[in-house]
Amino acid sequence: SWGIYSIIILVFLSTSTATYISHSPKKCFTKDIDDASSWIKDYDSNYHNKIIVSDYPNAVAWYLKKEVNGAFPRFYKNSNDFSYVLQKKNVDYYIDSLSEPKPYLKGYQIINKFGNVVIYRKI
Repeated sequence: SWGIYSIIILVFLSTSTATYISHSPKKCFTKDIDDASSWIKDYDSNYHNKIIVSDYPNAVAWYLKKEVNGAFPRFYKNSNDFSYVLQKKNVDYYIDSLSEPKPYLKGYQIINKFGNVVIYRKI
């Protein structure tokens, strides 16, 4: 009976570990967000007064040490609807890390890229 319980416990532990690993960010991914955030700090010394949103807001907020709201293109019908919302909220920078391919955002231009992380600036 101990053998059966041991096997069941191992199955649950393996499943939990696999689930955790698949949901944890890759080391290079967080490095790319770190690099993008460091670049913004150097690029715009007034970044702390700018409105910055991201599809991975918690990590960007951590690296920038400022409030960063979430903005998710996948929740909109198309990229025009998403860019309209960014413009309406007067967003200065949008940091995209999850979209593939990266959307065309009317009124914004890509100003830098770090791995899969792209920085858009309002034009």
